[in-house]
Amino acid sequence: MQYITNFLTTLFEYVHSFVKIFISDRGYSYGFTIILFTAIIKTILLPVFIKQTKSTAKMQEIQPKMKEIQTKYKNDPQKAQMEMSKLYKESGANPFGGCLPLILIWPVFAAMYAIIRHLDLNGLSFTFIIPDLGKAHNVTLAVLSAIISYVSMSITMNNMEETQAKTMKTTNIFMTVFTGYITYTVQSGLGVYWVANGFFQLLQNLFMKKMGYIGGAKKTVEAETATDKLQGKKLNPNNKNNKKRK
Repeated sequence: MQYITNFLTTLFEYVHSFVKIFISDRGYSYGFTIILFTAIIKTILLPVFIKQTKSTAKMQEIQPKMKEIQTKYKNDPQKAQMEMSKLYKESGANPFGGCLPLILIWPVFAAMYAIIRHLDLNGLSFTFIIPDLGKAHNVTLAVLSAIISYVSMSITMNNMEETQAKTMKTTNIFMTVFTGYITYTVQSGLGVYWVANGFFQLLQNLFMKKMGYIGGAKKTVEAETATDKLQGKKLNPNNKNNKKRK
């Protein structure tokens, strides 16, 4: 953990030195440094999040097959586990793939907390909505953070199955409230990081959705179901079209 903090502290100082070349005001230089620093970190971690998103999409795609295995081998847990492992390997899905970004987010947040806590931000303003970067309880930042979090997670819920969508909706509401609360309780400087992090995550989710990494699972299942029904209709001996052909 200390290695991460030291690395991020050094990177933050380099970014701040660069920003000070263009912005002399201390409040604005620190505010823009936090935003630029956040963008750099999100860019560095982007490959990890893309991999995680692909893994999550694959897990959604194989949900019907997973249910089939669970039903077929409900009395044989060992066989069911073997078939599940085989399915994961063949599809390239990783049931724990969604955990890695969460593991990475909190050390970065903890490091940012340590960095900003040691900065002298008291009395420094950054735009009219942040009169003091050193003080907590900024309602505007908390509301912004909560809204961005809700919209960002909502994007990932598109085209999910009904059961999954309900679960994710509950999780989304919880995370929205939690994110807003965290942003409200910390220093405004850290609140700027939290808002910036959420905003770049939102852009990242929009990018992944456009690239097809998000929101394709349900469509795939529906397409397969429609194809099966169409094939069944063509092969149905009672189909009038089939009789005419004969």
